Parts: sequence; structure tokens; C-alpha cells
Amino acid sequence: MVNKISLSQFFNFSVKVHTSAKINAVRRMKTEDYSVGRDYYRDLRMAIHRYTQNQASLDSIMEVALQSKEDRRANFVKKATKFINFMNKHEVEFFDAGNATWSYKGLININASPEYGMFCDGQKYFVKNFYRKKDSKDKITLAKVRPTLTLMRTAKSQVDLKDATAAILNLQNGRLLFDDKPVDDSKLLELRADAAQLADIWDMI
Repeated sequence: MVNKISLSQFFNFSVKVHTSAKINAVRRMKTEDYSVGRDYYRDLRMAIHRYTQNQASLDSIMEVALQSKEDRRANFVKKATKFINFMNKHEVEFFDAGNATWSYKGLININASPEYGMFCDGQKYFVKNFYRKKDSKDKITLAKVRPTLTLMRTAKSQVDLKDATAAILNLQNGRLLFDDKPVDDSKLLELRADAAQLADIWDMI
């Protein structure tokens, strides 16, 4: 049986340091079916999506954040602010990055679709946003996100992205993380090791 997960779920698993945290991440993947109510960032994510589709303004993203539920508002405003500040600091034009998938030995199938494509200051990227709250145990660095970037770069895509760079926009600090050096055996090994561990834990739970 192929286990289907999202790019966000793989990312959240991959950046975990401790085995217990990785186990808990897989347990949530396996036991929690998707629902709108459980999708914490859905409203903010959809507001950003509309903006990247040229269907809304940056101001509308902040409006959604300010109108969110009280227990989410402060966090949403922080994420919206980081996104808006990034866009205001750079010359950005969006393009359709299409859908993509990545599989590991028939055990895991990952929806690897980018959230959007963008030309940023003349450079071409396909981007995944990272929304999660800051956690000192899971500090987001290029080394930690590299397996996810490698996954994005090697996924089967409906769109030719060979001239674009995979990137993660970290909304904890508004920084764009990317690796524009070639995918080598070491990077592929990192990715496959994470995928293999995820598959093993899934079978054990």
C-alpha cells in the first residue's frame, strides 16, 4: 500500500531532530485525516494563493490575518507581515509552477507541488512557504531543509522547471532558503534516508 502525504508533512518530518518527534510527526500523518477545521493555516494560505494568482492585493492578506480567530490572530499577523515585507523588498512576478509528485520505492507518494513560481529580482524560483510557529528544537536552516529542496528539485512535474531554483520561504523570519548547486549523490542520499526512515516508522506504528 502506498502511503500518500503532503510536501508540508514531509518537510515537518524531515526537520525534526529527535526520533521521538519524528515518530509523533508520522503518527499524526497516519491517524489524522485532513479536515478544514484541522488545517490551521488554511485561511492565510488561501489569501496568499489568491495574491500569487494576481487575484488579490497584499493588503488583503493582512486583512485575513487580522480577521482570523483570536487564538490564531497574533501568529497569522506575524506570518502575513513576513510575507508582505518580503514581497515589498523585492521585485516579484509570479508564474504557474504546476503540480508535481515524488515517490520512494512504492512506499511513499508525496504531493510535491510548489505553492507558486516567482521571478524574484530576475531569478526564477518555485516556492514552498513554511508557516509553522518557531520552535527552538527545530531551527530552520539550509542544511535541515535541503532534503525537502532536493525532493522538490527531483519530483516529476507537469511544468518544465529546469531553469528554476527550488526554494522555501520561511515565514518565521521572511528569508528565502534555496540551494542552487547541482543535486549530487550526497543530497540524494539525505533525501532517501529521510524517506526510508519515514516509511519504516509508518510501518511500525
